[in-house]
Amino acid sequence: MFVFQKIIKTGQATQAAAATLFVATLLEALGDECPIVDPDEWSPLRVSSDGRILAALRENTFGLLNLRTGEVEDEISLNNAQEPGRASRPVHFPGLGNLVSTNLGVFVEPIRGAARIWNLRTKEYWDLKTGNKPFRSLTLYPDGLSLVSSAEPNSLEWWNLKDPAAVPVRIAAERAFFSGNGEVLVPLSERSMAVWDSKTRRSRGDLEVNTELPWAVVVSHDGAVLAASSGPEDPENAIRLWDTRTGKLIGICKGHTQGIGRLAFTPGDKTLVSVSSDSTLRFWNLSTQQELIAMKRIADPVQDLLFSPSGDRVILKTSTGLQILNAAANPAP
Repeated sequence: MFVFQKIIKTGQATQAAAATLFVATLLEALGDECPIVDPDEWSPLRVSSDGRILAALRENTFGLLNLRTGEVEDEISLNNAQEPGRASRPVHFPGLGNLVSTNLGVFVEPIRGAARIWNLRTKEYWDLKTGNKPFRSLTLYPDGLSLVSSAEPNSLEWWNLKDPAAVPVRIAAERAFFSGNGEVLVPLSERSMAVWDSKTRRSRGDLEVNTELPWAVVVSHDGAVLAASSGPEDPENAIRLWDTRTGKLIGICKGHTQGIGRLAFTPGDKTLVSVSSDSTLRFWNLSTQQELIAMKRIADPVQDLLFSPSGDRVILKTSTGLQILNAAANPAP
């Protein structure tokens, strides 16, 4: 269960009120979660633009789940993996990025020696040959037209899926993240992050990171802000925010007492949400870095969360399964 813990800072009254209303709706929705077939086996990937369908992954199946009924509308049996004798890993193992396009038309399945590119409309696929080593990371461009992969330490390859024979752009980094609108790519390497322009495929500049490689990273939907939490060795358990246009650190969010494993922006990019090992979800005012709300999970801590594009639905992944919360009455601020 959730405990609604606190709201702080009177100067944040307007946004705090909006966030309070939003979270209150989530709390009410906890009693009306959608049933999901075998919910403990699914990892959420992406919600369709109309908020009706959830793309999800389990060991050997890609599925499209109806968020209103909980039924599996369609599914694809996957290859059994990039590693001999093991099924395909869930989408959120460390280093693996988004594997499905925003229109739910393209899905990328990692297999040994290749990235299998699925057309979800026709259920046909083709294999992008990348070498013989298992992937360290994969990130699909939001429109499904390019892919960033890594199979070697500190080496990314940015592929054009419209012209797979073209030589990929190579970037010295460990993993990468696209903004929601696809305009910005952020590659990460040891103690540094860079900002690349997706249209020109050129670097805008580096961001120096004076801590270990960030543990959780997310880029705002508009590509303007990068949020990153430090690893478990950081005693502050802080979230740092950078302006991707200037490269400057714009603020630090502090409040968690243990490591932060997941970050997400609400669809309007005004609020940042963090999930921590301290069993809390915290909502942060992006412009002031002030904590708006902390929600403490007494049992069954949240492992992951995903917003629908309009913010009217929130998908929580816990150890016991998926919870589909309806916040339609009060969209996320």
